[in-house]
Amino acid sequence: GLSNPHTVDYILDFMKKRSSDFLCLLETKTISPRLHYFYAKLNHSWEWVVIPSNGFLGGILVHWKHSVGSVTPVVVSRWALHLVIPTKGMTWIQSTIYNSQVISDHKNLWKPLLYSPWLLNGDFNAITGPEKHWGGDFSNYSSKANLFSKFIFDNNLHDLGFSRVCFTWCNA
Repeated sequence: GLSNPHTVDYILDFMKKRSSDFLCLLETKTISPRLHYFYAKLNHSWEWVVIPSNGFLGGILVHWKHSVGSVTPVVVSRWALHLVIPTKGMTWIQSTIYNSQVISDHKNLWKPLLYSPWLLNGDFNAITGPEKHWGGDFSNYSSKANLFSKFIFDNNLHDLGFSRVCFTWCNA
């Protein structure tokens, strides 16, 4: 968790190496006092907003440098954090998601996410099809996959991809 000095040092080193101005952390598995420990290690040029974990489960933390501008949280829920980010001549909605495992929660989350221009990132706890799945029975996930694929299509979203492992869901 974020109260672990090794984890905090790793994150700070990661941010420094990449000259990060904006960072989203998911599954922080931590509560407010531990978050304050983490932020005590940052200099005062950062702003942040958090959805605390439920006990030691979940949690979303988004932070940005003051130089990014006036970032405004507009919607905060158990599963999503939506921010308005003004840039040169344009305003963006940035949504960080840590979605539930339960399909009825997926249906509720996808409804309000209809902004443009929009950057969406996070852990959706959903996959788009069997080619993204390895291990276990895919039929248990097909309903969520169909719902997620429809959401992507209906909102004209584009997967920016990822590197390393070739499966986004693995139960091996």
